[in-house]
Amino acid sequence: MVSIAKCDLDFKPDPLLLSEYIYTRKVIIVAMGYTPIKVNYVETEHGYHFWYHIQENLDDEDLVCLQFVLGDDLRRLEYNVLRLQANVFNEFNCLFSKKIKRRTRGIKRLIFRLLTRVL
Repeated sequence: MVSIAKCDLDFKPDPLLLSEYIYTRKVIIVAMGYTPIKVNYVETEHGYHFWYHIQENLDDEDLVCLQFVLGDDLRRLEYNVLRLQANVFNEFNCLFSKKIKRRTRGIKRLIFRLLTRVL
């Protein structure tokens, strides 16, 4: 089964830098032990939305971790950690919908856990 890591880039680099950005994301995916299949992206008002198709079937926590390491927007990371806590990550791992607007005290601890899994 294929997993899809979704990332938001709120910046519009020139075409050469965009190409390098995508290449380095693929290198990161391989370095984390996964197999990239393809990358889709669309330009948005503020930058780009990316969909990284990964051959392996990642669980929700690993997918959140991968999206963070790939450089996903930190606000999306915060929402995704909240989605993990609420067990609704699969339903709401989105790039275009309205986001939940609440914070929890445990967010820093969970982000640290995600980071330590990668390092």
